[in-house]
Amino acid sequence: MHITVWGAGSLGLLFAGKLAGSGYRTELVPRSAAQREELQANGVKVLEPDGEECRSRPIVTENPAGARDNPDWIFLMVKQKDIGAGLAGQLAGRMGESTRLLCFQNGAGHLERLGAMLPPDRIYAAVTTEAARKESPWEVRHTGKGTILWGIPKPFEGGTSPAVDASLNDVLRRAGFTPQRSEDIRTAMWDKLLINAVINPLTGLLSVPNGALLENRESEDLMRRLLQEGVEVLTREGYTADNTLGDRVRTVCRQTAANSSSMLQDLTKGRKTEIEWINGYLLRLADKHGVDLPVNRTLYSLIKLKEGQG
Repeated sequence: MHITVWGAGSLGLLFAGKLAGSGYRTELVPRSAAQREELQANGVKVLEPDGEECRSRPIVTENPAGARDNPDWIFLMVKQKDIGAGLAGQLAGRMGESTRLLCFQNGAGHLERLGAMLPPDRIYAAVTTEAARKESPWEVRHTGKGTILWGIPKPFEGGTSPAVDASLNDVLRRAGFTPQRSEDIRTAMWDKLLINAVINPLTGLLSVPNGALLENRESEDLMRRLLQEGVEVLTREGYTADNTLGDRVRTVCRQTAANSSSMLQDLTKGRKTEIEWINGYLLRLADKHGVDLPVNRTLYSLIKLKEGQG
């Protein structure tokens, strides 16, 4: 099995390190030349929650388009802002007739963009609750074990088979993950979108870790209103909300109480956030359906202003 992990952020390092450490031929595509040099010199170190350290040496690729063979799977682990025609062209150059693309992005809209530029019947989506923090360009701390839900989103069905499903599950299990095939991956993606649309902008604006959102009545009220607005607009797209979703948002805050959200990390480091593909995606749907999302719109605007200050 030949797997290419495209993107060397926290999750990219985690997956590449554990896959290579399990004996799979694993190729890692970092974004910068500086990180590539560090990875080539040191390999990948995964620091597990129980204190165990795993060192491995995935193949660190300088020019993925120039590789001589195509992988069985590409695990796409780049940010939403990196997904465009240039990346799609690079991916197309590595996708052989049997290569499949598994997308791990937060937010929404990336599948439609990729499906317009790549064979849609070979595009899969994944939703993971694995948590990781990059300690250095080549070291990653596995801060919380979770699950991986994956499947083919509508209307991209047609490219899977029982053998393909079984092989992906086997690969991920051998690497120490907990995968599960979902027949309704779109709903799982929308669930995660709504959770991110609550936690990310609030923690980013308040500059607090996730658990702090549960410490006062005002932030809990904002969480409830953000979630209600998101559910309202996604219902117009065919989404059926689980009545436990509010409890799940609070559970995420408790279980990741000390963690900084990805949006807070981006703002702290002066990087562009993924607000455009989280709350911004909900606002575009709201415009489409003539729905007003005042709290989401206010927080979206405040995050955009804060981005401009970075």
